Amino acid sequence: MFLGYMYYDWMLYFLLYAIIGWVLEVGYAALKTGAFINRGFLNGPLCPIYGFGGTVVVALLYRYKTQYILVFMGAVLLSTIIEYLTGYLLEKIFHEHWWDYSQNAFNLHGYICLKFSVLWGIACMLVVELIHPGMEIFVKALALQVKIVILLTVSVVGLADIISTVTTIVHWKRRLQLLKEMTDILRGFSDGVGDSISTAVLKAMDVGGEWKDLLQKDERYQEILNEIEERKQLVEQLQKKVFALKKVPVLCKGRLERAFPKLMTLKAKAFGLRLEDVRKNGLWNGKKNK
Repeated sequence: MFLGYMYYDWMLYFLLYAIIGWVLEVGYAALKTGAFINRGFLNGPLCPIYGFGGTVVVALLYRYKTQYILVFMGAVLLSTIIEYLTGYLLEKIFHEHWWDYSQNAFNLHGYICLKFSVLWGIACMLVVELIHPGMEIFVKALALQVKIVILLTVSVVGLADIISTVTTIVHWKRRLQLLKEMTDILRGFSDGVGDSISTAVLKAMDVGGEWKDLLQKDERYQEILNEIEERKQLVEQLQKKVFALKKVPVLCKGRLERAFPKLMTLKAKAFGLRLEDVRKNGLWNGKKNK
């Protein structure tokens, strides 16, 4: 028991604050986009970071609820630390920013910023002063058997949700990595080989005569053609892997793309634009090789 709550009470508080956080995220997204977007990391109506943050704030600050300045400053500090550590760990695990405050003033590595730290402090004060007292009455009114059933059900469903979400993200990251490799190949082609072709053509034209015949005999030009063919084969191999990954069914890719559009679609879009540029210029089907 801690602060008069049993361990299962703390688990219920975690669950309830995670649900409240999901509602806040959905409401915030609706105000920005005018549409419903499940903004949570998971498929279900839970935001674990809110659940963790809410229980930590209650555990450390609820006893001081009449000391408003202390509660506010403590809430700002705690929420800022939690948000920074969460953002840092998610980037280390998935190698991406799941949110980015880089455009906000007084930010640190894009994980936290002064504006949202203050907002979190205000929100935590509301939790301590208004929300938790009512939540405490609700939780204490539940029978022990009901609490156990709720926690067991949520644990089983939540574990399945976590596995599904992580599997989808790993699959998507693999696909984006393949697309990045393809983009690098195409970039090397357009930036390096294209310049070499131009140099070889100008050299042949300076010599005069049948410049096309001279160009065909140029040693550097033949090396360029071989390099083009090698890069084309590499891209085709990677493309087959991407298509194979596309055939693997994933349960929540569409939701993650809507919830985190910058994270899930930006690299794929950038690759598509470069590939389209290559095709338009005839470099994909070998027009420049003739």
